[in-house]
Amino acid sequence: MSSYIIRQGTIFQNDQEVGRITVKRTGVRTAEISISGVVDVTLSRAGSGRFQIYEHGNLVGSERRGLVIDYYSNTYNVDLRDLNSFVSGFSNSVTVYNGGVTVGTISRSEGSIDVEANSDDTVMLIYGAFLQAYVRPVPGAGRRGIPGKYLLASLALLIGGLGIFDYLSIYTKYPYYYGLIVFIVLVAASVYVRVLGRKAYLRQQNDHTRQ
Repeated sequence: MSSYIIRQGTIFQNDQEVGRITVKRTGVRTAEISISGVVDVTLSRAGSGRFQIYEHGNLVGSERRGLVIDYYSNTYNVDLRDLNSFVSGFSNSVTVYNGGVTVGTISRSEGSIDVEANSDDTVMLIYGAFLQAYVRPVPGAGRRGIPGKYLLASLALLIGGLGIFDYLSIYTKYPYYYGLIVFIVLVAASVYVRVLGRKAYLRQQNDHTRQ
């Protein structure tokens, strides 16, 4: 097992500096990440939500949404729930897998990113380079991961459904089931808004991971 610490763009191993991570930006977006020293890797943006991976100047893989990394003939991934919890600060570690087998762990501690590699050190340092942006977490939208505006809209639909149901059932001559139908429709709409909010939150967090 190999252990590395990434602090302010510097890679340490056994308290010795062994590499550097340099980030180039275009506006607010990350255009390129270079890892030098212990490895020679460049991560170059290749369109929306994707990076190409070069090692010693040769194209060897790519990264895509959700921090899925194709490197040579292997595919590496993290659990999206763990990733979102890490980004938001609800947890301080995320595990990297290859075919369900644990490759290593990225942890956050005392202003640094700690990389524990069971194998595939280069891949783990690539994950560390992406996740160093979250040495300080980005506050999420809540433990359910739904932006506030979606929660408010969902709640408004639910309350509106209850109000309309009561009004039609008590103060009008419409049959009882009219109000029930309206209530069911608005409850379904409320749930749908929450689903949209969750998807929007996940997209936002995945995009943050690339900035």
